[in-house]
Amino acid sequence: MYPIPRHAVKFTQRIRNSVLRNRTLTLIETATEKPDLAHFTIATLK
Repeated sequence: MYPIPRHAVKFTQRIRNSVLRNRTLTLIETATEKPDLAHFTIATLK
């Protein structure tokens, strides 16, 4: 499993809704595990 980038964690900490925050973090984690989706998280969080 790839580590979740620090900027992604900081991004999700700003989300106040805990359910949405956890879903977003799970989505990022899933995307970073798959090479064809990894570029998506980098592109959208810059």
